[in-house]
Amino acid sequence: MRQAPKARSQRAFTLIETAMSMYILLIGVLVFSGMAVFSNKIALQAKVRSSAYQVARGQMDVLKTTDFDKLMPMTDVTFDIPQELIDTLPGANNAKYETQGIYSISDRSMTQKQLDVRIKWRNASSPEGQIAPWSEVRLGTILTRPGSVTNPITTPGGTP
Repeated sequence: MRQAPKARSQRAFTLIETAMSMYILLIGVLVFSGMAVFSNKIALQAKVRSSAYQVARGQMDVLKTTDFDKLMPMTDVTFDIPQELIDTLPGANNAKYETQGIYSISDRSMTQKQLDVRIKWRNASSPEGQIAPWSEVRLGTILTRPGSVTNPITTPGGTP
């Protein structure tokens, strides 16, 4: 005796339908895992950037507390990055980070000086190696001689 065909709602999935659903599921999982890896890299970069900002802020404070007359114009003067910061970099135990601290001082006027601090870093053990791009944090401020008038004197015509 022959059985009557089952209704469409009672049939099983075909091999092609199952394979396609598995393929779509696999693509979704791969996209999600890629986003997770990418977000982890961004979080690590944010941690490094935050630490670099703290070091730059510390160097800027050192320059600000220096006597105004002792701040001579200089460009690209290097300073040491604390080893504690380098040790806290992600993967610093098994990776070689290159770090560099640089500051510049320039005269803007007799009573103002421009201070710029840069912290640069890169992971030299990355696939790019020595040609890996540098990441950096820059801070700048204008320092005014204590007790000086910060605004220029203008003539009645409005020009200094």
